[in-house]
Amino acid sequence: NAMRDMPNFRNDRWFWWEWRRSPEWKAKRRAYLAKRPNCEECGVKAVQVHHRTYERVPYETDSDLESVCGVCHRGCDVRDGTLDAALTKMAGLYAAAVIQ
Repeated sequence: NAMRDMPNFRNDRWFWWEWRRSPEWKAKRRAYLAKRPNCEECGVKAVQVHHRTYERVPYETDSDLESVCGVCHRGCDVRDGTLDAALTKMAGLYAAAVIQ
């Protein structure tokens, strides 16, 4: 498995973006949405998978993830504190790209 050789995204600022585009994440996301097709917050059709934590990326367990609709995803990010982490991560990626 190619993902086994990839570094944990917390230690590699480009890893998160590579992981999100990887066939492994896409397959994991599809499988998770197939198991839990409805938003776990409001019950409408889920279209996204929220990370409750990034601690085990790329080895997420089902307890790390949550099926959500687009509206609820923002609320989950705020609730779980992952919005700040995601924004900080994106700012660092942007700064690194601009500096290079």
